Amino acid sequence: TLYNSLRTMLKQLGMDLVDLVETRTYMISKDDMPGYRAGRARVFGTGEGAPRPSAALVYVAGLAQPLWKIEICAIATKE
Repeated sequence: TLYNSLRTMLKQLGMDLVDLVETRTYMISKDDMPGYRAGRARVFGTGEGAPRPSAALVYVAGLAQPLWKIEICAIATKE
């Protein structure tokens, strides 16, 4: 999933999902929402203590890469 890819990138920088402070997700179809939510829940977890960065989701007419359905922008920080 996209969030597994994000986790891999964060680990390469010595960080993890708990270091995310914000995500912005751009999606072209509301039909993809159930899969997006399921993938996010699998990676972030749903229990108490699961990472909960600030999040925004925006529906758009298209993305820069024509074959993409979803794009996620993320901001992470580590002290």
